[in-house]
Amino acid sequence: MLLDVSLEQAQNIILSHIPALAGEQLPLMDSLGRVLAADYHAAHDLPLQARSAVDGYALAVAEAPSGSSFVLKDPPSTYDEAEISGEQAMAVTTGGLMPGGTQAVVPHEKTRLQDGKLSVLEIIKPGNNIKTGGEDYTEGELLAGGGAVIDAGVAAVLAAFGYGRVQVRLRPRVAILGLGNNIVPFQVTPETYQVRDSNGPMLAAMIARDGGSVVSLEVASSLASATDMMRQMLSEADMVICTGGTYAKGADEARQVMDSLGVELFYWGVPIQPGSHHGLGKQGSTLVMALSGNPAACAVSYHLYVAPALISMQGRQLVYPMVKARCTNGFAKKSGSRRFVRGHARYADDGWQVEVLPGQKPSMLKSLLNCNCLIDLPAGTPPVGVDEKVTIWLL
Repeated sequence: MLLDVSLEQAQNIILSHIPALAGEQLPLMDSLGRVLAADYHAAHDLPLQARSAVDGYALAVAEAPSGSSFVLKDPPSTYDEAEISGEQAMAVTTGGLMPGGTQAVVPHEKTRLQDGKLSVLEIIKPGNNIKTGGEDYTEGELLAGGGAVIDAGVAAVLAAFGYGRVQVRLRPRVAILGLGNNIVPFQVTPETYQVRDSNGPMLAAMIARDGGSVVSLEVASSLASATDMMRQMLSEADMVICTGGTYAKGADEARQVMDSLGVELFYWGVPIQPGSHHGLGKQGSTLVMALSGNPAACAVSYHLYVAPALISMQGRQLVYPMVKARCTNGFAKKSGSRRFVRGHARYADDGWQVEVLPGQKPSMLKSLLNCNCLIDLPAGTPPVGVDEKVTIWLL
């Protein structure tokens, strides 16, 4: 087991031990937000044949000046038999078929109809307002590849080609175990020496956002109960997250539980603030991550270690954009080791700006509200002045 590895080392070790998750086939409407486990291609051209791009009138001429007149022809009962020629025009709808002989389409709002004569109020050019066959997609073209999230756009193109069922990655199953003899489930009224568990619900929210599924959420007040709970979790989850008990006068209850269950430890300790007491292990195919019990440290560790692992399990890669930003209110503390400060970033006329959020102590919750970035302060960074430039990770 390695001790006190760098952040980059820790992230590389995590990604080298990611378990491969299988896929499952689901109806498209049950797959929204999930990650595709296969490539999907266009089964045919889209559109299959030329169609009108607007509500308007099909014209049998390719070119005509503004003010030209046409004879409006009624469409037959079977539109496939529709035909226009010469100075004829016929009504068409957006996405609808056009009569044979169509050279251009003029929108309704660019026409005037009087006494059966259609006058056009714009210059007509060849192909105006016509969607040609294969204009959107050609047969065999990639619609969405494995690893793509089924968002609105992906759902639209899959539906357009009739993909009623799709192959998606299984959601990573995650179990959360809180350690500490003074921690109680958040639904419980605590004694004066106890505090409610906020880490569990916080982690559950972030896990759900990143495509995971929380299969268990427990709080253990003793080593014996923690061991029993983690043993069960190891049998049912792809990842177990243990919060708290990572440093208590050298006792490291989290490590004791992991050791007793035969979890192979890869590293322990990453010299950053907050959340230096962090480690990674594995039993079988299940990853085990130990995070600090302090809420802010737990949240930072989630972004740095857990989120990349969950995303990778689903066949994707998480890369946080890093940009320079002007710190609008400064940060008065010197950073001995590398420090990640919670901030709120926005883009203004003069570029990126970041506000250091209140409540930066690892034990405080306040800096988690409205946090959309981490300010990355290298080891030895002096206090940050107002309007000074810093590097931020956009979450």
